[in-house]
Amino acid sequence: MKLAWIMFVLLLGMCVALAAAFLIGEVPNGHGFNHSRIPNMQQGGSGIARHGNIIWIGLAFGLLQVAFFVSCLALGARRKGEMGVMKRPLLIGALLYGAVFTGLVLTYRSYAEGGEHMLFIIFPAPTAFMIYGLWTVPFFFILLYMRNFNRWIYRPEDQEKFQKLIESKQRQEEDAD
Repeated sequence: MKLAWIMFVLLLGMCVALAAAFLIGEVPNGHGFNHSRIPNMQQGGSGIARHGNIIWIGLAFGLLQVAFFVSCLALGARRKGEMGVMKRPLLIGALLYGAVFTGLVLTYRSYAEGGEHMLFIIFPAPTAFMIYGLWTVPFFFILLYMRNFNRWIYRPEDQEKFQKLIESKQRQEEDAD
């Protein structure tokens, strides 16, 4: 039951972060302004001026989403209300996912401030975090699930119980006929 309350609190936290993002005042020229040479094109101007006041809300919202995602995985993996051996790998995955997302936000902030534009394998650092980090970390969870499905999620004794239930149901239907 404790996990359900944690998930509820995470959802409330996401609602608060979303509300805060909407309640913060809009930045002047936040949607861009006309380009000096090409009239049909808008240009954004300073990224930190547009996003500086809400970037931390985005970080909080993203970390809450990561925690909620991992708690959903944990909810499906519990046995008799306990996490057991899955607790540690899921916690490691959550910390890894959260660290990569935090790295993405911090490098974006530095990029928006006009700091050093470091490239990592042809991409700016925030894009590299997105492609090489946020897109690959979920493979940790996929591999964890694939490798341990028969030990953690659906064990052979669960299959035996399921077969017994099917047989019992079939006998009840035969007796009813």
